[in-house]
Amino acid sequence: LVREAENDVRAFVDDGRERMRVLRDVDAGAKVTAFEGYHKGATPLANRSRQSFAKLTDFARKFSGETQEQANSVVDNLL
Repeated sequence: LVREAENDVRAFVDDGRERMRVLRDVDAGAKVTAFEGYHKGATPLANRSRQSFAKLTDFARKFSGETQEQANSVVDNLL
């Protein structure tokens, strides 16, 4: 899960950096046109990144909850 989230986030960020690098020396009209392409290309990458990160945070929350339940069980057994 961590590797998947990392790869998806990195793909989104790298894509955005490359698109901005290309637009550095482009006139304003071309930037407007390029933004339309950015929206089409970046949205799937952003969505994939969000989904991967959500899976990772859901897992962390579940693991954290299970760990707390286990700790409570141990304490209960000691009492």
